[in-house]
Amino acid sequence: MNLVNAAAHRPVAVTVGVLLVLMFGLLALSNIPIQLTPDVRKPQLTVTTQWPGAAPGEVESELTIPQEEALKALSGLENMESTSSYGRARLALTFRVGTDMDAALVQVSNELQRVKNYPTEAERPTLRTADSEDRPITWMLLQRADPDDLSSVDGYLELVEEHIQPLFERIPGVATVNVYGGRDTELRITVDPAQLAARKLTLNDLVSVLRRESADISAGKVDEGKRSYTVRTLGRIDTPEKARAVVVASGDGGPVTLGDLADVDWALQDPSVHVRGMGRSAMAINCVREQGANVLEVMADVHKMVERLNTGVLAKNNLRIEVKYDETDYIYDALALVRQNLFIGGALAMAVLLLFLRSASATVIIALAIPISLIGAFLIMAAAGRTINVISLAGLAFAVGMVVDPAIVTLENIVRLRQAGLARFEAAVKGVSEVWGAIFIATATTVAVFLPVAWLDIQAAQLFGDIAVALCAAVLFSLVVSTTVIPTLAVRLGRQVSIETDDSPQRRPMADAIANLVARINRNTGARLAVIIGFIGAPTWLTLVNVPPAEYLPSGNRNLIFGLLVPPPGYNIDEMTRLAQKVEEHMRPYWFAKPETGLPSMKHFFFGSRGDRVFMGGAAEDPARVKELLPVIKKPIQELPGLFGVVKQSSLFERGSGRGRSIELDVSGRDLETSMAVAAGLFGAVKQAIPDVQARPVPGLSLGSPELHLIPNRLRAAENSLSAQDVGQAVDAYADGVQVDQFVRNGRSVDLTLRGDPLLAQRTQDLGNLPIATPRGDIIPVGAVTDVVLDSGPTSIRRVERERTVSLRISPPDELAMESAINIVREQVMQPAIDKGLPDGVTLRLSEGADQLALAKEAMSGQFLLALAITFLLMAALFESFLYPFVIIITVPLAAFGGLLGLKTLNLFVQQPLDVLTMLGFVALVGIVVNNAILIVHQSLNFIHHEGMKHQQAVVESVRIRVRPIFLSTFTSVFGLLPLVAFPGAGSELYRGMGSVILGGLLLATLFTLILVPALFSLVMGLRDRLLGAHPAADEA
Repeated sequence: MNLVNAAAHRPVAVTVGVLLVLMFGLLALSNIPIQLTPDVRKPQLTVTTQWPGAAPGEVESELTIPQEEALKALSGLENMESTSSYGRARLALTFRVGTDMDAALVQVSNELQRVKNYPTEAERPTLRTADSEDRPITWMLLQRADPDDLSSVDGYLELVEEHIQPLFERIPGVATVNVYGGRDTELRITVDPAQLAARKLTLNDLVSVLRRESADISAGKVDEGKRSYTVRTLGRIDTPEKARAVVVASGDGGPVTLGDLADVDWALQDPSVHVRGMGRSAMAINCVREQGANVLEVMADVHKMVERLNTGVLAKNNLRIEVKYDETDYIYDALALVRQNLFIGGALAMAVLLLFLRSASATVIIALAIPISLIGAFLIMAAAGRTINVISLAGLAFAVGMVVDPAIVTLENIVRLRQAGLARFEAAVKGVSEVWGAIFIATATTVAVFLPVAWLDIQAAQLFGDIAVALCAAVLFSLVVSTTVIPTLAVRLGRQVSIETDDSPQRRPMADAIANLVARINRNTGARLAVIIGFIGAPTWLTLVNVPPAEYLPSGNRNLIFGLLVPPPGYNIDEMTRLAQKVEEHMRPYWFAKPETGLPSMKHFFFGSRGDRVFMGGAAEDPARVKELLPVIKKPIQELPGLFGVVKQSSLFERGSGRGRSIELDVSGRDLETSMAVAAGLFGAVKQAIPDVQARPVPGLSLGSPELHLIPNRLRAAENSLSAQDVGQAVDAYADGVQVDQFVRNGRSVDLTLRGDPLLAQRTQDLGNLPIATPRGDIIPVGAVTDVVLDSGPTSIRRVERERTVSLRISPPDELAMESAINIVREQVMQPAIDKGLPDGVTLRLSEGADQLALAKEAMSGQFLLALAITFLLMAALFESFLYPFVIIITVPLAAFGGLLGLKTLNLFVQQPLDVLTMLGFVALVGIVVNNAILIVHQSLNFIHHEGMKHQQAVVESVRIRVRPIFLSTFTSVFGLLPLVAFPGAGSELYRGMGSVILGGLLLATLFTLILVPALFSLVMGLRDRLLGAHPAADEA
């Protein structure tokens, strides 16, 4: 052991090495980004195309389907979903985990170039490689500074986008700032049909003239002498004055200008988004952080910017921004709890050391492994690009009890050899060399089990990476500490280091009792077989029959209740406002409720609508009472007619409003009405099968969006010299406005819009009376050349894999595990519908949470088997045998059963599902619980090889001298873990399940390993001796 010998003789070099690790570790810690959780991102790319005023059907046929056809064969594409809604097409392209998204972006951009003939008013597609549904780190509301001022803030969108949004976007670490609400400015032309008719002009003529006239054209350069002049024709219409001066026609009476035919002025566009906060008009602003940014630093800068704006430009306009949601509130609480648990766990581990060792000097030496290993781990985390978050800190907290294990075994063996009469240097070198193989393989198995988890090709593996890197780094540093720092201190402190060994009167009875029990069992083959069968078979059977149903990702406990509602089809913006006011009346008693009322006080409440989507939510003044707001916010949904939706506590890993912990039941088919009818039946079955379930149809259960169809009468239109385009543009102008052009004003894109008098189209019956100017100079009503038919159409059209799809987004109650809910939906909802017979072309499938959970379970099962294989092979390399690893690996069923008991015990006090992080605890047990068995087998072989003992005597003596280090390492690990499981608080729901599994598995496996491993070892060795016909000592020699 050259390294040990060098360390023992060069204490200054070892001290310098330790100080360098601490210095650079703390420096790395100061530079590692801090955030709430690891990034859990879909490899997703979104394509969004705006087409103002277009109905969902037209958006689907003109935008969505051509884009889907162009993108259907993308390399690495796993899933394609699209939504065609009013004025917008959105495609979500999900790729395989590990796909190079920069390359995918280029590929998608190239393929979209093949799509030709976009509608005239449609904008070019925009692409985003980041998930467009990334969770914002903060939400802010812009409202009037005076709380009693209820006037609208919609007219301040330009102020926000020009003077507020850019300032937030400049903050380091902010990737995107989104603004919801407000109304943009447009240059509006309000045409008089009587004036058009008097000049024998149609609306189509006017649009054509304006589009021809509104143009800036570059005409190259002209050289004159030494100068070169750029030539430009500047005809863009970008002011009311320029618009009024446009000559539309010429006649005997002279030129006809636009000013003669229409009023031209600046105006606000019609509202499309409606936002309210605590009953007042508002605009919502959020910030999405850059990946890897330090959230604490970003939010500190956001708060400074809010204060600056409130005392500056906003104060001048009687406005104010307030932060309504701040992710760092939860982060500070969660990180504080983990740090508290880490320190308490460390203190408890030291107390256990002191209790067992009865030596302050030995306790201090071993305890040094904790700060050195944990601080050193920050070096590896920084080099690996990891972050400080609840998960990574939990990994370090798990490591507290584990990093002292090698130090305990090493120091205990050195002191034992010193007490046997060896000199200090000799005892240090020999003490480490005797246990080096055992502690190395114990460390290697832990690392080998954890690290592969970080590279699983599933989305949830992004959670495992930080905990795996943090824990493995700490454990690796503990191995270095045990082979350098521990022997160096043992040599330098000499006689000051003393430990009560098993020869001590206080300890001998315990060791003797366990060793004598092992000896009695090993003398009887029947007893050994009974122990082996009972300790392996019973736990295996009990584990298999008691495995709880699985969950996917943990939800967390954020102080945010979010609801996504489905209003009756066809609600306009005014009706949405009335709906908001009704909901607010119900919520008002809870706003800043006084403690004596007993009501959960609500510090924030918001309500918003965008198209056919309505969202609302709130936060509690006391985060501990946030769940009490769930029934409060659910109540108006149940009471208001025609309104239903989903209200739940927002998940830590939720991406997209209303998703999170949900299952999607997709009903796909060619005919949308048929699919909706099937989905409506399934919706009722879901409600009946799962009590207290919340379900929301996407996009809806009926073609309930009212539509007015104007069908041209070609004969009458021809008699009046009108085409279908003339009629359509005239109606468009009155109902929504025709976008003639776009221009840039003060750096902003502004629409030039042509409209009729909106007062003429306020009611459905007015539509047939809208005036149209004909080329003959007459004014006729729309109804004279069209038939007006009242019909209905979809509010939006959803397509999954290029098929029209209606999805039921099902959110099971918290007490029902996701796997159980999936089984209920399959067996009690889907299967009866299939047995009854589905309409032709209709198919059913489960997606979203169901897909992810299935992938996670499959990956974790495979990882468990891989962990067993890796551990077995590493032990085979250590022992140069495939026989001894079999003896050791057989302890895993005990650990799995203990882990299950630990999880069930935790559920007696608090609900803790078997989510993917909890599953990781079972994988981790494979690399942890074998350590004690390795010590017993390794020491038994030492006695056989070096002292010539028979295998039965060797295993008994091995148990006798390894009882204390086994108990000591186990109890330091248990007490180091205990605070993570026992102390509730922000973020504890993420790691307490894994902690309970490791704690239970470690305790049970330790207690029974001392009986099972000696019995199995002696039985296997006896069988081997009979087969080989040789004495073990002679054969091994």
